[in-house]
Amino acid sequence: MQLLFNDLFEYNRHMNNELIRAMVQHRNTVSEKSVKWMNHILNAHEVYNCRMQPARYQPPGTWDMRSLDELAAINENNFKVSLAIMPLLDFDSMISYTTATGIPMQNTVRDILFHVINHSTYHRGQIAADFRETGLEPLVSDWVFYRRGK
Repeated sequence: MQLLFNDLFEYNRHMNNELIRAMVQHRNTVSEKSVKWMNHILNAHEVYNCRMQPARYQPPGTWDMRSLDELAAINENNFKVSLAIMPLLDFDSMISYTTATGIPMQNTVRDILFHVINHSTYHRGQIAADFRETGLEPLVSDWVFYRRGK
């Protein structure tokens, strides 16, 4: 299970990095909406890392905006923290947390890890559609295309 999640998080890191590079390269064309979604992807990942292994700091809000120039470092940190957390936790263990709206929740580590990947993929799809609408070429970010290149 851990090997699969290591691969998925490497894919997630890679695709986020490619998207961040494209946004930086086209910073005068990329929409604020796409930058907001990219921030949301990274913020949510950081929040879930903190839920699985409580941090000594308050994570960002899921819709907080950070500078486009900060995003690559945030993405790298999220990746490293996730990889460090995985060997420490049982994938079937329950994590209790409170949502941003104050609702108590519980999910397994496995479900949280899968959610981070799925959530990121969902919003990268929105960004791809937005890229096309603003005249930018969307990145090919499908898992199978990524795996073929390895």
